Amino acid sequence: MITSADTSRHYVWSGHRGPLAQFAWLLALCALMGGLADAPSARAERQGIKAATAHVQILTVFDNYRVTAGLKSRWGFAAVVVTPNTTVLFDTGGSGSVLLTNMRRMKLDPQAVEAIFISHVHGDHLGGLGGFLAENSDVIVYIPASFPDSVRHMIRAAGAYFRDVIGPTEVVPGVLSTGPLGDGLEEQALVVDTNEGLVVMTGCAHPGIVRIVEAAHAQRPDRPIALVMGGFHLLSAGRSKVMRIIQAFRRLDVKRVAPSHCTGDAARRQFQKAYGDDYIAGGLGHIIELP
Repeated sequence: MITSADTSRHYVWSGHRGPLAQFAWLLALCALMGGLADAPSARAERQGIKAATAHVQILTVFDNYRVTAGLKSRWGFAAVVVTPNTTVLFDTGGSGSVLLTNMRRMKLDPQAVEAIFISHVHGDHLGGLGGFLAENSDVIVYIPASFPDSVRHMIRAAGAYFRDVIGPTEVVPGVLSTGPLGDGLEEQALVVDTNEGLVVMTGCAHPGIVRIVEAAHAQRPDRPIALVMGGFHLLSAGRSKVMRIIQAFRRLDVKRVAPSHCTGDAARRQFQKAYGDDYIAGGLGHIIELP
């Protein structure tokens, strides 16, 4: 299993599912998988990989907030999602060289990545893609269909493949896209279905963080929302707006939060006060591990 060079930055999930609940979930998962299409990841298609919801690691490899010394912090966001069967890169930050340096320092092999998921077109999330594809082009890149053709040309030129996302989509079994959201700038969020519930990962949450969480919940209404993490786009938000978002999270029964990137210090403090021990101070080098 891939781990960080700084194991003190692990956040190991403390929740527990009893054996009967785990068995019931396994039966439900097996029934669900009987009707699913094959995974679109290049290697997943070849290997016939099935859904992986157990033992998920999420490692932040690009962020302007840094929790681990020795890594290069820049404005932007990227994270690696590792399951027993697949590895997905969520966004690429603003620099391929910084992204790859951080991955190697965290003992992450770029060649292990099978799919890349780009939340939106801004350079602090898309800018590292070309550099990463020069290192590993054996991937499918999932992009909102509204992306300019120049991005598709770049992906093809690197020898990789792309898939336009127009609605809720399964990236690989157990890893989903909300589909593009937003009335202007479109953005998709990544949803990882784990034994503890859904992990909702956002790049900048331009369509609104509550709207994104609601979209994730609509895809899996029978699953709890274990964690919302990433950029919440609240740098200029006042206290009352942040409080309304926290109240909406409570209504949606969001168990834990890990805001970073474009959330802003003031909003992060509000979330920390509201969530207490269920607040995760995420940032570059942080690892979240779910059973």
